[in-house]
Amino acid sequence: MDINQKTGEMIRKLRNANHMSLDELARRIHKSKSSMSKYEQGDVKLDLQTLDEIACALHVSLHALLPPSESDRFSPKEMTIRLFASGNTKAEQAESKASVYLYFYGGAINDVRTALIELNRLNGETLMYCDPYQKKESIGCSFFYQGKTEYFDSKYRMTLHNHYDENDVFYIQCADAMAGSDTLMGLLSHFAAGQFNSFSTKCLLSKTALP
Repeated sequence: MDINQKTGEMIRKLRNANHMSLDELARRIHKSKSSMSKYEQGDVKLDLQTLDEIACALHVSLHALLPPSESDRFSPKEMTIRLFASGNTKAEQAESKASVYLYFYGGAINDVRTALIELNRLNGETLMYCDPYQKKESIGCSFFYQGKTEYFDSKYRMTLHNHYDENDVFYIQCADAMAGSDTLMGLLSHFAAGQFNSFSTKCLLSKTALP
């Protein structure tokens, strides 16, 4: 898969996470539906101006649409975010992105909530899909958050913002995983407008989806 196909795949994933049709995204950037389809398929090389317009329409940073460059992939700082890393250096170099499953108690719905977190190990860019579901070849969700994962003092910290509301923020913290561990306990805090919309609770991060 070349860089145009990887960028197109990310555009499609973010568009679906925003519950946005191909027609709607094309209209927002003043392009035809057929052109937008070619962008997502990687059939047409995107210029920087169009890429920036797509990022604005999807309420994400321009960097979030771009895959790591080859120079980044093999730089001395590679794999700085090693959450649930395999320990196999060659395998980690080949796969710079990781998926992590998050489980926490949602008081508003009186049940356990699920989220899928996708993070870029090279730059810490992080996406979170709350209540994810499979939608053809992409992921749909009830709420979508974007932010960063940082590592310091043997701990990971994720800061994730709802791109529709900057005051809607998740903070997730957990200690570094022991070698071979597939799950981690952490602390999740959610801040949002409204007296009953903010809370803190324990959470579970897992390398694989739990039954």
